[in-house]
This record gives sequence, structure tokens and C-alpha cells, in this order.
Amino acid sequence: MEAVSAWETAANSLLDVALRVAPLTEQQLISALQPNAPEPVPLELSSTAVTRAADLVFEQLRGPLAEGDDEAFRGMFAFLTGNMSVADAIMTAADSPDAIVASLMLDRIDRIELIPAGTWRRDIAEAVRTLRGVEPVRGAQDDDLAELSDTLDKLTDQAGDELVAIGSDTVLAIALPHVGTALTAVLTGPAAKAFDAIRTGIHVGWAAVKKAASTVMNWVIDHVTHLVPQSTQKIIEDAVRNIVSNLMSNAGHAVGRIAADILGLGGTREAWRRASAGERDAATMQLTAATADEVSLLRNVTRVRTFIDKYGRWLISMWVKIPQVVLAVAALATAAMVLVLSALWHGLRDIKGLVSA
Repeated sequence: MEAVSAWETAANSLLDVALRVAPLTEQQLISALQPNAPEPVPLELSSTAVTRAADLVFEQLRGPLAEGDDEAFRGMFAFLTGNMSVADAIMTAADSPDAIVASLMLDRIDRIELIPAGTWRRDIAEAVRTLRGVEPVRGAQDDDLAELSDTLDKLTDQAGDELVAIGSDTVLAIALPHVGTALTAVLTGPAAKAFDAIRTGIHVGWAAVKKAASTVMNWVIDHVTHLVPQSTQKIIEDAVRNIVSNLMSNAGHAVGRIAADILGLGGTREAWRRASAGERDAATMQLTAATADEVSLLRNVTRVRTFIDKYGRWLISMWVKIPQVVLAVAALATAAMVLVLSALWHGLRDIKGLVSA
């Protein structure tokens, strides 16, 4: 896919820009951002190139996603994670050396050595592999195949743990009361307006670098709901609203069960109860393989949360200057929940499909 190659080039070029920015002092950065600088940093141009290339990739995924195509789902999930890694690179480049030292609890710093460029490039490479139809690299799998209930528990517990972690995050917890408004905005499109306000309200220094991260996050927020067919978006919406009202009073397994019940857990169990003994035996042998992709996707959400925490803390610091910030943070929380719920919904559907024609 030519569009995928173009996005890969643009994404890696923006990472190169981030690595150029990382060693600079803020004053050096301000000078380098000037168009007449001896070696100007093409920050805004590079971030725009990423989103334009991402649009072209998405146009090729739009139809298959709407039809519920499995490969398109996995490709879009990896693609969203890859774009978040690009935004993370920009945000990290804009962190002061003191902030990096504090976050890593180190006594001294060689800043450029602490930039996890290899991790970001691996996320981009994995997105490219998945988009081109090559199976993503998976971790070791348990040879002892679990029964249906164990598999469902593992899937729902992992999803629940991630959802509780999202709700427990200090920054996102501040925005949770606004998730309902943000959810409507994310599902209908105008959530990006909050990020537009952020991008137009900041101009200099490290803030200008983080503005580029907002450009990429704007794209992610606008496209995250395409992970699931439009017919299921109402189910996702119901799940988000129920989860937000239960996050503070329930453990991960309970929240995962609440989400799974809304997303079709009952129908999955019923399909297995109706299947013949022979069908169940054959399906049981495939359970681990059937959910391996979703379990792997859920693990990626942990990295997404790490970035969102960093990005969200910066957004909250601008709350007084830019009132729309609270909607932007709530949109981040919503996007993280949609990633979890889409993987859980997909896993339940795949398990049901093992015994359904």
C-alpha cells in the first residue's frame, strides 16, 4: 500500500524532528523554530504531513472497517497506537531535562540517551506490518488451552483492569464527570475543536512542540470510533456511560463484567450452550488462538495510558488559559476506553463465532 509507505516515512521523519528538538534548550528551540533560522526545525510542517498521510491510509480502511473486517480492525488499532507513539515522541522531546530525570528517578541525565526512539519506531513498524497484512509479533502462548469460562474471565478481567486504571489516573479522573459530553463529541466529530483551541492558543518554546502533539492527537480522537462498525457504536456508548458510573466503586473484574455484559457476553455464553458437544470440543481447542490478538491489543492500552497521563498533565496546566482543555482531557479518557471496549467486543464476537455458523 503506497499510502502506508507514505505514512511510515512521514511518521519516522517527525520522530527525527523530535530527536533534533530533544537536546535543545528552550531558547535554542525558539530560535530554531523561526523560518529564517540557519537550520529551521520543520515541526508544524512535519506533524501536518503525518496527519495528511494518516488520512490517506484511513481512506483505504474506512470501507472494510464499516463492514467489520477483522484485518482492518487490527490494522486500525495498531495504526492508532502508532500515531499516539508519534505524538508521545513529540511530547517527550518537549519535556525539560529535569522532568525526565524526575520521571525516571535518575541522579544524572544524558537526555538523548533516555529518549526511547527504538520503542516509537517499533510501534510504527508494527503498524506498518499489520496494515500490510503481516501477522503482528505475538508473545508466548500457553499450551494449556483454557475452557470457555476461563478464557472469558481472562479477557474481561484484563479489559476491566485497564478501564479501572484509566479511571484511577489522577488527570483523567478530573475529567471523568465530563466524559458524557466528550463521548457525544467524539462519536459525532466535534471533539477535535478542543484540540483546535489548544493548537491555536500556544506559539513559543516547548509549548510549540507540544502543539504538534495536539495536531496528531486531534487526528486520533477523530478516528478512534472507526475501530467498530457504526452499528455497534451505540453499544460502545452505553458501555462507556455505565463504566464511568461504576469506576469508583468496583474492582477491575467487576468493571470488566459490566462492560462485557453490555457488549454481548450473554450472547456468547448462550451460543456455546446451544452448540453440540462436538462443536464445543472443536471450539475449545481454538479459544487461545481466537483471543490472542485481542489480549495483545489490550496490552497496548497500558502504553497508551502512559502517554495520555503525560499529555493530560500538560493540558491540565493550561486549564485556566484555555477552558476547552477539560473537554480535551475527557476526550482522551474516552478514546482510551473505546480502545479497550473495541478489543473486548471483538474478542467476545470471535469467541461466539467459534460455535456460530
